Amino acid sequence: MKDVYHLIYKIGIALKAVIGVIEVVAGTAFLFMSHAAIYSLINAVFEGKLGENSRDWFWQIAAAGLNDLSTSGEGVWAFVFLSHGIIKLLLIGGLWKERLWSYPTSAFVFTLFIFYQTYQLASFWSFALFAITALDVAIVALVLYEYSIKKKELEVLTI
Repeated sequence: MKDVYHLIYKIGIALKAVIGVIEVVAGTAFLFMSHAAIYSLINAVFEGKLGENSRDWFWQIAAAGLNDLSTSGEGVWAFVFLSHGIIKLLLIGGLWKERLWSYPTSAFVFTLFIFYQTYQLASFWSFALFAITALDVAIVALVLYEYSIKKKELEVLTI
């Protein structure tokens, strides 16, 4: 069972790394592009599926999410995405390399992200943010489990 948890943990932190890269790319885009340009670019890449008349529920949610982003300035979103993405990637790097400091630090920081994201969800509903928050909760549990295993392994080595 320990191996299954470890595999799920590795997949989870790999997924978090992908999300971190997406956040850095999005933050960089918000630094250099207007909301309208970002919307047009995403709409072009995904062949017009973001249109308001889309019948696919996923694209309707994505379009609504992009419209929600337009209510704040690009600078705010650039900061949010870049800070989340960079911090996440640094922590995931430490976890991937099994640095002991990264386990409690990641659990703490990801818990802060969970509180912030829960606050955001209370302000406006976003399925994507809900899914990321649920993933974060699972990752925190898995990080703490991995940390307990690493500490036990270290104790055995020092005896």
